[in-house]
Amino acid sequence: MSMDTSNHNHIPKHVFSRLRSNVKYIDSTLSLHFINHVTNPPAHEILQQASNLAQWKINISDLENILAISPMYKIYRNEHGTYISFPDTKKKDRVGVFTELLNKWISSHQDDKSLAKINLCDVWIRTTSPRKITKSYSSSSSPSPTKSKTDFADLRNSRSKFTFKEKNAAEESNKHQGMSLLERIKMKEKLNNAKGVITKEEKHDRYLASRMKPIYNIIHQLYLDSEEKPTSMKPVSLSLTKIVQVVRDTCDETQTDHDDIRRIVQLINDRLTNFAIYEISGMTIIRVSHLNRLEDLAKLGTTAANQT
Repeated sequence: MSMDTSNHNHIPKHVFSRLRSNVKYIDSTLSLHFINHVTNPPAHEILQQASNLAQWKINISDLENILAISPMYKIYRNEHGTYISFPDTKKKDRVGVFTELLNKWISSHQDDKSLAKINLCDVWIRTTSPRKITKSYSSSSSPSPTKSKTDFADLRNSRSKFTFKEKNAAEESNKHQGMSLLERIKMKEKLNNAKGVITKEEKHDRYLASRMKPIYNIIHQLYLDSEEKPTSMKPVSLSLTKIVQVVRDTCDETQTDHDDIRRIVQLINDRLTNFAIYEISGMTIIRVSHLNRLEDLAKLGTTAANQT
């Protein structure tokens, strides 16, 4: 069933050929894994090994392009990470099947300017590691074929438990120093704050601060690799879209929300003088210059520590 890819009005043919080759290399890597293992492997490990085999980078974005054309793989997600596997029924000529579906997409999407794409979190299957429940029996409580009526009599609730007891309003008011329920809730919140209880918002802010260093490292590497060679005079422009993609491909197994990555970049921008964020034609551009990794990380580390 193997065939060539069709032509498209806007997207170059080599883009489709590369996508089809990605399926071949991911399939090969995944098949090698299951020769010696029965558990589903982490998706980022398979993509890295497939990249080594292909001699080019195959990332999460490529996988999302493939899955938008056809459900070639099953993606599982739990608290430990993202995992990949073949579907339950695996056809022989998978690359040929994918090529056929790809050509159907090309035929019906001639006006599209970019490849189909689906967000990984929209297709992954949530799994959990079930907690094993065990029940132990002592010699005195082991089940017996016969039970006397007196055994069940002990399980009855006392009538006094269901007797209505009227509360005296004056007593209750004195008991709570005359405060209403709302006042008591506000007082409890103040006490929690005084005791250093962390709110959800504060926890999230601390999480964002803790992510500044790894995301700065990515920006720094993009800065060094930029076609606009960093000089003392000219700043380097990086798109937020590119930064988000690299974050997801390299160090983000938790699939950090796009808005959160933007907030982290904004936090870095607020703390470093060599950062600037611009909105140009609907795109967010980060312009950086004079990046000094050691000095910058020291500043970010200090500010992050102040939030903990």
